[in-house]
Amino acid sequence: MSYHHHHHHLNTPPIIVHDHDVLSGRGVNIAGHPGNQRYRTLILTRKDGDYCEKYTTSEKRAVAEEIIKHIHSLDPPGRFLKREVGGKRSRGLSGPWLV
Repeated sequence: MSYHHHHHHLNTPPIIVHDHDVLSGRGVNIAGHPGNQRYRTLILTRKDGDYCEKYTTSEKRAVAEEIIKHIHSLDPPGRFLKREVGGKRSRGLSGPWLV
């Protein structure tokens, strides 16, 4: 019996999460990750009453793009990571992660 594992990321090294990365997911480990804390702070400093009530869609998009650009401009650059679909279920900050 042969085992075939179809995985398009097989030849790429695993992503190592660093403090500038923003991780998609739930739970205290994700929420407490430094990159997620920075991301929330960036959002809170730009979101006020006017954001929800008076900003147009294009203005909201510009705010989002500004935040994304800031995360990408860090050294090392921050990435927005999500857990690999179909990967082994893992808890905490262990991967596998995808950009």
